[in-house]
Amino acid sequence: MKKFNFDNGITHIPLELPWRSPGFVNVYLIEESDGYIMIDCGVDGEEYYSLLKNYLNQEKIKLADIKLLIGTHMHSDHIGLSGKLREQGIPFALYKNSIEFIDQYNDWTLRFKEFNDYAKKRRCV
Repeated sequence: MKKFNFDNGITHIPLELPWRSPGFVNVYLIEESDGYIMIDCGVDGEEYYSLLKNYLNQEKIKLADIKLLIGTHMHSDHIGLSGKLREQGIPFALYKNSIEFIDQYNDWTLRFKEFNDYAKKRRCV
């Protein structure tokens, strides 16, 4: 998939993932007067960090130009590289209760149980 630029200062980067479906995560850069805000950042790993930096280089954007990284949610493909980006001095923002919620959010046994309970209540199963 090819990256593209919107007319309003938003750049879309479809950053590759290590699995097939979906094969990419949407990373967005929003241009501000003093730099960029990045929305999501891709999965952790040197290969994916290099891919992200290559896309940024193509756009002539340095990591130092990114003033804030926002994670839309706590899946590894959306915030996996946040640790490496924070090491570069980029502030990272998630929603207010993310620290209290992270264990439940990523425990799929709980989530599937909730889906199953919901489906039974709605007589979908």
